[in-house]
Amino acid sequence: MSKSPNKQHIAKFAHEGDIRFGPSFYKLELNGGMLENHIFGETHQWSPCSQYLALEEWLTTDYQQGPHTRLFIIDAVSGKFCAAEPIEKGFVDTIEFDGEAIKYSKRYSAKNALVDSVFSLSGAEPWSDL
Repeated sequence: MSKSPNKQHIAKFAHEGDIRFGPSFYKLELNGGMLENHIFGETHQWSPCSQYLALEEWLTTDYQQGPHTRLFIIDAVSGKFCAAEPIEKGFVDTIEFDGEAIKYSKRYSAKNALVDSVFSLSGAEPWSDL
């Protein structure tokens, strides 16, 4: 369970399964509602203002095809989400909010490499309903 900094929002992670030779993945319940058709890794971070929850979304659990993940951002106030471009053969490693930007690292295990990226909340389009 992860509470927002202002304690008004609660994210609960329910273990869904494990990748062969890899990490676990989870379903997400946010403020009492389950997010259908999405699965997530453990990496997540609330924004200091408690409005946004940024997570690592898994786009496949197929060991042969993956990992394919992306940064997934939920606006806990409006109930909308947006996402960054997919990370082919990699994971979201760290997430940090910096004003209207989200700084995150992409970890490519096969290359043993970290790549820093920035996602702008102010230019994020489109925001879709959860």
